[in-house]
Parts: sequence; C-alpha cells; structure tokens
Amino acid sequence: VPEPPIDTNIEELSWVKSLEIAPNPASTNVSLAVELASVKSLTYAIYNVEGKRLLFKNLGQINKINENIDVSTLSNGVYILQVEMDKEVHIQKLVINK
Repeated sequence: VPEPPIDTNIEELSWVKSLEIAPNPASTNVSLAVELASVKSLTYAIYNVEGKRLLFKNLGQINKINENIDVSTLSNGVYILQVEMDKEVHIQKLVINK
C-alpha cells in the first residue's frame, strides 16, 4: 500500500490558521509562529542542502506557539526548515546571511 502524499503547501492545510517564519534571511535567530485550529503534535527541523539534519525539536501537543530558534551557529547559506504537524509537513527555504 503506497504512503499518502505529503502536503507541503500550507494553504492546503485547512487546520493551520497561520505559520510564519521570520526574519528570512536571518543572521542569529528565527521566530517560528504557528497557530493551529486544534491541538496537534508539532516538531521542527533544519537541514542543510545535502539533507543532513542540523537541528531538531519536538514541541509536543500544541495549538499555538511562538518559538525562537537560535541559528547563530549556522554558516551563511541556504537551509531547509521543516515543520511537521501530525505527519503533515510544511517545508520552507531558510537563508542565513550574517
């Protein structure tokens, strides 16, 4: 049985009221603000362009959060920020520019 497709388009995730990542480009910190229609399990991860996971955090069961992510140890470049909410995934390019 094939796996269902992973939805990466936030506009198609009806239970997501808002998801903001700012600033982007960033230098030292990024704010991840998420508001969901109901309580969901939420995790986020940052990957480099080779696909290596550099940072991961499980925020647990939430419906609203404003998380400050320290990116000061990352070098200048392009990264992938993946936000997973109960197996639904949103992926966004994150640029680090110091």
